[in-house]
Parts: sequence; structure tokens; C-alpha cells
Amino acid sequence: MDLATTRTYCTYCPKLCRHVCPVAESERTEAATPTFKQQVALLASTGERPLDAERAEVLYKCTDCRATVPACRHRIDVGASLHAAKVEAVRQGVAPPAAGRVAERFAATGSPYDLDLRARVAAAVPGGLSTCGAVGVWPSCATAAHRPEALDRVVAALRRAGVDAHAAMPDPPCCGDPLDALGHQDAFRLHAARVVASLAGFETVAVEGPACAHALLARYRSVGVRVPFEVVPLVDLLARRLPAAGQRSSARHAYHDPCNLGRKLGRYDAPRAVVRALTGAEPVELAPSREASLCAGGGGGYPVTNPEGASGCAARVLEAFRASGADVLVSGCPSAARLMAKTDPTARVTDLTGLVVGEGGGVPAGA
Repeated sequence: MDLATTRTYCTYCPKLCRHVCPVAESERTEAATPTFKQQVALLASTGERPLDAERAEVLYKCTDCRATVPACRHRIDVGASLHAAKVEAVRQGVAPPAAGRVAERFAATGSPYDLDLRARVAAAVPGGLSTCGAVGVWPSCATAAHRPEALDRVVAALRRAGVDAHAAMPDPPCCGDPLDALGHQDAFRLHAARVVASLAGFETVAVEGPACAHALLARYRSVGVRVPFEVVPLVDLLARRLPAAGQRSSARHAYHDPCNLGRKLGRYDAPRAVVRALTGAEPVELAPSREASLCAGGGGGYPVTNPEGASGCAARVLEAFRASGADVLVSGCPSAARLMAKTDPTARVTDLTGLVVGEGGGVPAGA
């Protein structure tokens, strides 16, 4: 189904997926509904209502979570349509200023942070960063910026489990997903080519961030960048290799399915296996979970252009966590975990890497 058809279907739909759109539920405005956003994209593409700064803002009210797809009779991916419209907004110079600032940071540091992430991680890894080997373990930007020492401990845990793992960081240090999500397609293509070239010495690259894994497995190909090495989400290695905990954690852990790891990459069982191995117990299930899991608001560049709305999405996941009765919330995405922790600093939130290194009440791998 082409973009014009999907946009037309959505435009005339009586908002049957509104209840599962995290942005519509967070913002509680008509402009945030998939129907309205698709209408803006359709009218812009036909020239009936050309994009301007005000209309372009509507296109960025999306986390690209794919939560609406199961609720749609036609399985329309609204995020893909809005992404194409955001690319046009950037080309026409009407994208939100915040999207432009992210592109400027990438030009300066190679990431969405005003930090030298590669140097930061290299300083925290005693053995230094590798440029070749059997398995390169690549941390997410969130981990590199806020917990760089975790990479060394994760690599050590994998080595104890028999994996020939090495600490890796590409140059530039970010996969470029924020560029792609915000519509900077040309910059993303050039960025992706540089990332691939800098990692070409590895046979396999194990990627911690779900958005990073999805970028390398799907988005790079969409812009014509070939990946010559095997790409695996880090959770796959952890699920296969981590031994079961020798002791049980006293805390009860709930697991949150992030959009990129779950709906986009289909990883539902592997992260639960990691939680079970590191805590000695099955994770508590949130309601809803798996394919119907609530979006935490961290994708699609949404936190950049709509930070309050993103916090609203995170708050809904935290509400489900509290209702579960668990003590600790584990997300399969480091960025989602940080957004939820920022939204409510009193909540005990961590990610899978946090459990591996002993945060969140888990039993450290190899302990």
C-alpha cells in the first residue's frame, strides 16, 4: 500500500486507533491523533495545504512506536508515513528548531550529546577500545554518556561466559537514529556509512540500544548503506550466555517491552530470560505487555520536539509499573529507562545492562 493510500485511509478513519497512540493519550489533543497527523501529511503531499512551521510541528507528534498497527484493520504503519513527511519538512526548511539543533550537535560531536562519547567510553574501559575481533560490544548513547564503565563489566561478563567479546565504539559514536527519526535523511546516510566503515573489523557487532540495532538491521539498508558484519541485539547474547543466578534477588522485577526491541525487532522472550537469569525469578508482567506494551515516549525524536508529551508517555508506563506491585522496573531500552527515571526520580527503574552490572536489585553476572 503506497503512502497516498495509507494517508487517505487514515484521514477518513473515525480514529479507531486513537486509544493506543501514546502521543494522543499523553497530549489529549486532536492534533496528536494519528488521523489528524495523517491528514496533515496527505494534504501536504497533494499541495492542498503546503507545509509550514505550524503544520510541520504536527508531524513530529509521533514516537514511531507501531502501537497502532495491531489495532488497525489495514495494519497501516503511521510512523513510516510521518517519517517520510518529516524528511520533506527538513528539505523544505520548516522542521521544528529543536530538530535542527540535534543535527548541529551531530555535526559537532557525532551524537545527540554535547560530549565526546567515544573518548568518554575509552577512558572508562581499562583495556581500551577495540577496532576488530570476533564480537564487538557497542553501548547505547545513553550508557556511553551516563554509565560508560558498564561496557567493561558487560564485556567481562560475556568473556566469562565464553564469548570472545571486545569493547567497541564506532567513529562517529552514535548509530545516527536521532538524525533519521527527525527527518535528516541525507545526513543520516553519510553518518551511517562512516559508522559501518569504523566497525568493519568485527565479525559480529552486539548492539545494546534497541534503536541502534533497528537502525543497523533495517534503517541503514533503507538509505542504501550495506552492513558487512553480523548485527545482533546485545540481549540475544546475554540471553544465550548468562548463567542462572546462584541466588535470588529480594526485589520483585517487572519488565517493560520497549517499542524498538519488541514491536520492531520481535524480542520478547530473550529480555525476560535475562531478567530471570539475573534475578532468579520470572519478571512481573505489566498490563499491557509484549506487542500491546505501552510506549515510554522515547522514540521518533519525540522527546526532542515534545519533551512534556514524552514525559506523559513515560508516566503511563510508570503507572502500570506501580499497579503491578513490583519493586523495580526493568526496560529493555537504556534510553526509555532514563526517560522514566527522569520523569519520576523516586521510581526504581533500570535497564538490562543495569541488571548485568548489579543495579536495580539484580545479581551481577558472574557474582
